[in-house]
Amino acid sequence: MSKRLDALSAQLNAPLLVTNLTNIYYLTGFDSSNAALLVKPGGGATLYTDFRYAEVARAVPDVDVQVTKRSMMADIGGRLKGRVQFEADVLPYVEWERLSSGSAKLVPTHGLVDSVRAIKDDEEIAKIRKAARIADRGFEALTAETFVGRSEKEIAWRLRELLHAHGADELAFETIVRATDLAERRLSSLAFERAKIVHLCSVPHSVAEVSAKLHIPLGVAQVLAGDMVGDGLLTMSQSIGSPADDVSLLKRLINGVRVL
Repeated sequence: MSKRLDALSAQLNAPLLVTNLTNIYYLTGFDSSNAALLVKPGGGATLYTDFRYAEVARAVPDVDVQVTKRSMMADIGGRLKGRVQFEADVLPYVEWERLSSGSAKLVPTHGLVDSVRAIKDDEEIAKIRKAARIADRGFEALTAETFVGRSEKEIAWRLRELLHAHGADELAFETIVRATDLAERRLSSLAFERAKIVHLCSVPHSVAEVSAKLHIPLGVAQVLAGDMVGDGLLTMSQSIGSPADDVSLLKRLINGVRVL
């Protein structure tokens, strides 16, 4: 991960506060629903998170860790000084207001981390190739079987088995979430990430879709969804394996096979 931090640091002429959780995960491997990362030109980085993730954060190499309040932008704003760049296409205005309550001069930027992420390293290329190989082999094995007399649910479950057999850890589109009436009533008082999830999940979405559409790591989306289910803001169901399966999702699996 230090190579990625070094590559970003080399592009900077002032410290950059990274608030996109996907970018933080990419740069450090830190998977959290509440974090920010200050990357300094010439080297050095500070990882901010709240007490819930402090122990995990301290295990992240090549960064200093500072524990903040759960409402972290105002807290971080009071710690920053001088000229500080931030991800203008990610940070909501209300969070910018909190961050700007300190003495730092905030400078908007766009795409600095994206320019680093665009160049894939050997590890990323190897993972992409492995994932593509698993998917290819799983679908190829499925097309060699007979579909006649089998339900869509049976074939979808068989595809899951084949993907696991060829090395997949888990399917990305398994869990379906939907916002509750309570979440709709409390929308204006929710933290930014939670509010975005509630707005998106006014209709059912898989957790993987939440991750992709909101540009947050899948692990973070899973943690956020789990917390929100516990708070009564989302309902959660499994897409495969029960009589209440979401047939529309299963059809997407079958359609993927049919186009091969």
